Amino acid sequence: MLTGQNDRANAVRAVGLGAYDFFAKPFEPELLALTIDRAFRLYDLQQENRRLQATRQPDAFAGLITRDPR
Repeated sequence: MLTGQNDRANAVRAVGLGAYDFFAKPFEPELLALTIDRAFRLYDLQQENRRLQATRQPDAFAGLITRDPR
């Protein structure tokens, strides 16, 4: 989120509603570009994690009964 008001309450609210980060004007374009790049990378990693979880094989030891409590 990019805003003209440098208000901490707005920043916390924006991030709570799903904003990746919060920038107040004036801002450094290089830092904004880096943050946007990181947001895309995080999104890609989250998508890959969801895909891997969906294809996860069941635990080979699930349902195994032994005397050992562990």
